[in-house]
Order: sequence, then structure tokens, then C-alpha cells
Amino acid sequence: MIRTLLVLGRFSNIPTVWSNCLAAYLLSGSGNTTSCFATLAGASLMYTGGMYLNDWCDASFDREHRAERPIPSGRIKRRTVLILACVFLVFGLALIAGSGKAAASFGVLLLALIVCYNIVHKRLAFSVLLMAGCRSCLYFISAAPVGGAVAASVMKASVVMFLYITAISVIARGEAKSESLAIPPWLMLFLPIAVTMVDSSSIRLGYAVLMIAVLIWMTTLFVTCRNRGPEGRQVVVGSLLAGIPLIDILVMASTGMLTGPIAILFTTLAALARAAQKKIPAT
Repeated sequence: MIRTLLVLGRFSNIPTVWSNCLAAYLLSGSGNTTSCFATLAGASLMYTGGMYLNDWCDASFDREHRAERPIPSGRIKRRTVLILACVFLVFGLALIAGSGKAAASFGVLLLALIVCYNIVHKRLAFSVLLMAGCRSCLYFISAAPVGGAVAASVMKASVVMFLYITAISVIARGEAKSESLAIPPWLMLFLPIAVTMVDSSSIRLGYAVLMIAVLIWMTTLFVTCRNRGPEGRQVVVGSLLAGIPLIDILVMASTGMLTGPIAILFTTLAALARAAQKKIPAT
């Protein structure tokens, strides 16, 4: 049962949620540590609730196309999944709201985006923007407790992640199809990398090295997996999701805020996400 619950919540992606929240916390100048931990917990619960809601909404589709998922395979009842989704979302929002009115407002926006995405994502192509919006919200939720105007670096990080998640979502939409990876979605992945260069006071050596490393990593994924059909897409999507902390590192490097300990922390989060995917599928 525990594995079923972890699979439903795509637990292997939780370290990437922590990465987004911690990046915003650091980019905003840090603040109350208690609020930071509350936000981490709240965001994790809301992410999990959103994933549960996703399986509840997709139950009919999964019976035909993904029979191995927990609901169609009979490992858990659909009604139970909905109840758990609501519990996670409500408690997650409550934890976020405890950090203040601004955080609560962004938490409500996140909830609305989660619900809207899960309702329409199988029918409307633009729903990938709703998914990306959910990730962007995490930055504002985490920066809100610091107070004052949202830092330009936080805005930059949210835009970069919005574009990155949009690209991943477009690639993931063809995960169950037989054709190989197309070039256009991959070109979309280079846009968020380019945005990290905006408003950079100077092109620092560390930032340049990181950017080149990320570009090589993405290109290697594409070349290695483009002709492997659905299996290739699954590898690519999982790797790109686990790489979310690397994108956060790149943004912090572009603002001159990256230090050794921070780089180690975020690299560890990426490694944890990738390692967890060996046990719990990311999608």
C-alpha cells in the first residue's frame, strides 16, 4: 500500500519541489526559517494532492492506456484517491497560509491552477501552461514570507522554470506515442537557458561553465533517446524532471548568488530525484 501511495503522488519528484522553494527563499534574501519549512511542507503536500487528483481525473483514460496505474489495476479505490487528494491539498494550503496573507493568496492561486489543470489537461493543449504556472507559483509562495516586493531574481527564476516545465510537458504529451522525439520541443528547452542570461551583471566563469554543462546534458539526452520511441521519451522526461534543481542552480549562478554549499545542496536534490525514480516513476 505504501508503494501505491508513493506512486500516486510521484514521490520521486518531491526533491524538485523543495528545490524551487529553496531557490526562491535564497533569491529573496532568506527570511524566517520556520516559514521556509512550513512552505516546503505545504508545497510538498499540495504537489502530492495534485498528483492524486490527476490520477482520479485520468482514471478512465488510464484504464485504456495505462492499466498499470494504481486505480485501474485495482490497488486502490478511485474514491479513496479523491479523498486523499482533498486532504493533502487542504492541509498543504493551510500550512502555506500560515506564512501570511501574500503566501496564502499565492497558495489559493496554486490550488486553482492545480484543479484547472487536472480538469482540462487531456482536452486542451494549452493546459501545459497551467502546469508550468503551478511551478512558477512555488517561487512566489516561498518568497512571499520575506515581505516587500518580489525580487527581480525571483521573477527571473519563475519565468525560467515556467518555460522549462512547458517544454517538458510538451515532450511528455507524446510519451505514450510510438514516434521518436521531435526536434521542436527540444528547441523549447534552450529558451529557459537563454533567459538565465537576462539581467546578468556579467558572464561569470562559473555561470558560463554551468550553462555549457547543462546544454551538453540536454543535447546528450536528445541524441541518446530520440530514436527509442516511448521508452526514450520516458527516460528523457524523467531525467529533465530530476534536472529541475540544476536549472535553479543555473539561475542562482546567473545572479551571482551561488556558493559551494548551495551548489552541493541543489545537486544533491537532483541526485535524490533521479535515484528515487528507479523505484517510483516520475510520470
